[in-house]
Amino acid sequence: SGKVLVMRIFIAVLVLIFSLQSWTKADDISDFQIEGMSIGDSLLDYFKKDQIENFSLVSYPSSDKFIGWETTSEIKFENYDQMTFYVKKKDNKYKIFSMKGMKDYINKLDQCLKKKKNIVKIIEDNFQLKNKSDYEDNYAGAAGKSKAYITDFDLSDGGVVRIWCSKWDKKNERSKNWTDSLSVSANSKEYWHWLNTEAYK
Repeated sequence: SGKVLVMRIFIAVLVLIFSLQSWTKADDISDFQIEGMSIGDSLLDYFKKDQIENFSLVSYPSSDKFIGWETTSEIKFENYDQMTFYVKKKDNKYKIFSMKGMKDYINKLDQCLKKKKNIVKIIEDNFQLKNKSDYEDNYAGAAGKSKAYITDFDLSDGGVVRIWCSKWDKKNERSKNWTDSLSVSANSKEYWHWLNTEAYK
């Protein structure tokens, strides 16, 4: 029985070694999933066309190359209260170029930041990263005293993952019905470039 035990330990060690040798960190934005969905998937794999077209439409001020479909409250997700998917305007296959999950943390900034920290750790442990940026943003002053606490990850394929907690001031909470939340977004290289060069010209 002693030999059997030793052999089992030896085999277990070998399996662990081979597992560590073969395991590599993901480096492509399509490897990042939100609610089981990935960049490059078709929305039609998860929703019916008429269901998608009943979502709220999100547009940008300077370009309509990409549009967003924001899910309705009837759609239930495991981890998020709401999802938004960004596709090319005239694409009838609804290929996902960017997506965002949002969960309410109303007046719970500390809890939001704790959850954000956990997500950041998971990404650091599982993805090859070119760059990481931690910063705060006040929406260029457009939202009063509101503030976002942001972490951006640049992946080697040019995709970007962003995680942030939004803390809105009382004025915007009342006038715009905005709520404090945690958001996680996955963005393809093409969408991210468009967002930063064309969407708000």
